Amino acid sequence: MIKYADSLKSITAKEFCEGVGLEPGFDNEFSKMRNLTHRLKAAGLNTDLL
Repeated sequence: MIKYADSLKSITAKEFCEGVGLEPGFDNEFSKMRNLTHRLKAAGLNTDLL
């Protein structure tokens, strides 16, 4: 999620989980990672280097 956060901006957590075959409970983890990515990028993380 962190590496591909920009590409996955337009997809919902539910859509992502359904698309890759994860159980619905993982949508919460997807959302957490999305929020974490915003904070990491604000702190200077360059996702192109991952």
